[in-house]
Amino acid sequence: MAPAVDANPGHLAYFYCLDDNDPDAISAFQVYDSIESSRRFLETEAYAGYLRDVEPLLSGPPHVTALTPVWVKRT
Repeated sequence: MAPAVDANPGHLAYFYCLDDNDPDAISAFQVYDSIESSRRFLETEAYAGYLRDVEPLLSGPPHVTALTPVWVKRT
């Protein structure tokens, strides 16, 4: 996934996180420049290939949730 994310101009940020308390849990947080960019990325061959690789290892399909920031700390 990293090469596809790095090459995608619609990704503003991407965090692939391992859970410190659950060795079987992984979370990914993604920030896109638009909802359209997020939808387009989820339709790419790179994402489809990722799903083919990881779904056999998961207890169920990945869950995608859209969030709207209410407050953001600017640096």
